Amino acid sequence: MNTSHSGSTDIYVFRKDIDIDLLRNLITLIDGYLINYFDDFTLLEQKIKVGALGPELAKEWKYIGRSLMRIANTVKRIPGLVAIIKLCTIFRILALLFTMSGTGLIISTQFAGSPSYLYYISILFLTFSAISIIWYRILERKISTRIRDYFEKHQTKYGSTRGYLRSSVQKLIFSMANYLKVKRIDPEKYPLSLYNTDYEGVKIVRKRGLLRSKSKVIVSID
Repeated sequence: MNTSHSGSTDIYVFRKDIDIDLLRNLITLIDGYLINYFDDFTLLEQKIKVGALGPELAKEWKYIGRSLMRIANTVKRIPGLVAIIKLCTIFRILALLFTMSGTGLIISTQFAGSPSYLYYISILFLTFSAISIIWYRILERKISTRIRDYFEKHQTKYGSTRGYLRSSVQKLIFSMANYLKVKRIDPEKYPLSLYNTDYEGVKIVRKRGLLRSKSKVIVSID
């Protein structure tokens, strides 16, 4: 794999107007892979390949995409992890369903004639939602820990790939900052939601919390 850009602090020069939201999504995607959150990037890949972020990044995607797939495919090699991921997904869906049901019932109780017991059922649903969210977070962190331990155990095999992806995020952050500065666009209009916040050139707006795994940041154009 060509990693000639790894560790570089140069930037991608966008000679034409670009889709800033697409650039944000790319940064968020790669950042997620670095903490073992493997989101699908099919639609994003298609746009990048046709030059939505410029020809230079379209060419570089060949190596970025390959690195992302190499990291994601390791999940299949970790014993028992697939089952935990499925269970985590189930709790995530349950949390959404219970939240929607509970909220819907609360709204319905505001109308005249609605049985009062619906209110108590709604509270029950929202309680189940909270429990599901807690279990989802617990399993999510368990998955992240299992994968992190695997990568640390196989540092020689995957170290260069993860290093390349991290340097790619850093380069994209610098590139976004430069683009916004040139176009005189306020960075606050395009915040980033990142798992990692130890990149250069970012300012933390809101830190992650118990039920929020990402921090809200903006790129620095100072």
